[in-house]
Amino acid sequence: MKKIISILVAAMMLVSLFAVPAFAADKTIIDADSSNNTYEGAIKDAFGGSTSAEVQIQINGDVNHRYAVDITFDAPVFTLSTGATWHPERHEYLHDLPVTWIGEGTVTVENHSDRPITYEAAAAVTTDEYGPLSIVFNGAATYAPIPVTEIAGCTVGGVAPKDSFTYGVVGTPIVAQLTATKLGTVTVTVDAVDL
Repeated sequence: MKKIISILVAAMMLVSLFAVPAFAADKTIIDADSSNNTYEGAIKDAFGGSTSAEVQIQINGDVNHRYAVDITFDAPVFTLSTGATWHPERHEYLHDLPVTWIGEGTVTVENHSDRPITYEAAAAVTTDEYGPLSIVFNGAATYAPIPVTEIAGCTVGGVAPKDSFTYGVVGTPIVAQLTATKLGTVTVTVDAVDL
């Protein structure tokens, strides 16, 4: 048993002689011959060269994120230019078909934050006094809200990411003439993205 222990100890000592420390720094020798385990410098005419090493940095400080969003409404007055005819038996105005409202509203959402944001939009008609009219998005025939849409965060020195949508009016009015008046509202809601 003592022989086995002695052999193991001797083997471990032999292995430790060939071990190379893992913490040694990178070292580059230019124009040296190490084939005989000695470094011999080169003569002047044969000497020269270069080497390089990475310079790494890191930043450990906390980031204070800030949010800023521009929401721009290009809000025209929607106009119906078709004529209306009074119907004496039904006691109502009939508009020439097809009924087409002229005008297109645009909403632009621009993210100046360093983090992504979301937006969504809804429309509401606040009166039925002028007939069964609806506010619609992106040229749709019927109303549906704009679903939650993500806009990327702004990069350092970059252009603020943005998205846009359009809105308009559909439906046949029950009045013959009307000056510019409120039909309803378009509401845009923004929120931060959880990362």
